[in-house]
Amino acid sequence: MRSPIKALYLLGIVLSVSIVGCTSREPKISATVNLNASLVGDLPANPLQWKVVTSAVNTEDSTMSTLYGNDVAVEYARTHWQHNYPNGSALSLVTWTQRDDDRKVNRHSNG
Repeated sequence: MRSPIKALYLLGIVLSVSIVGCTSREPKISATVNLNASLVGDLPANPLQWKVVTSAVNTEDSTMSTLYGNDVAVEYARTHWQHNYPNGSALSLVTWTQRDDDRKVNRHSNG
């Protein structure tokens, strides 16, 4: 075979193998919601629908905390280093405790 024909033949084989390899029928992994980690009680707003200002992990207490803020608070936090937030700002600190989780490889989950 000549060189251009070999290249086209090789390209055809590679594309065929790629297409066949990408059509496997592997089971889909469905995400589950950890209801134990959901917010409970009456809140004036759901902070989990706000944007993240910052987060931290405390390995001594096995907790993870996330500071959420509304748009006013997030805009201020991203442009100022002071902590005197303007009127209309709303912040919420949500903390989860780490627990064993049988569904995961590392066996820990926040909830």
